Amino acid sequence: MGNEQPERRKNPRFTVGARTKGRMSVGDEVFLLNISFTGAMVEHTGVVRPGTMSSLDLELRQTTLSLRCRVVWSKVARQEPNLDGKEVTIYQTGLEFLDALEENRQVICDYIQSIIEEREIIHLPGGEEA
Repeated sequence: MGNEQPERRKNPRFTVGARTKGRMSVGDEVFLLNISFTGAMVEHTGVVRPGTMSSLDLELRQTTLSLRCRVVWSKVARQEPNLDGKEVTIYQTGLEFLDALEENRQVICDYIQSIIEEREIIHLPGGEEA
């Protein structure tokens, strides 16, 4: 049918839609696209090579996490103009977390739960919430 590849992740990823900023030690600012207990996908400028070790610093629900990670893959996502009007390359990168600390897992779990709860709010006509 298609070129579907089997799922290789240990844990499902949860899409967060670039609502959270962070920083990788091998690059600049990143935007978190999705996250699980074992990894994440981020978007950023600047090239990072698969196999590179880095740290990923994220602020999740008023808690700063510094996660050791390995770059699993990285690809060009698109070109877009920056504030000066110059075209910049935007990359998407898959990261594997190397720290399996329970406190990190709990912060990630709480963060995911807060987004689920936020998405479950039903907006009614006239701006009222259910």
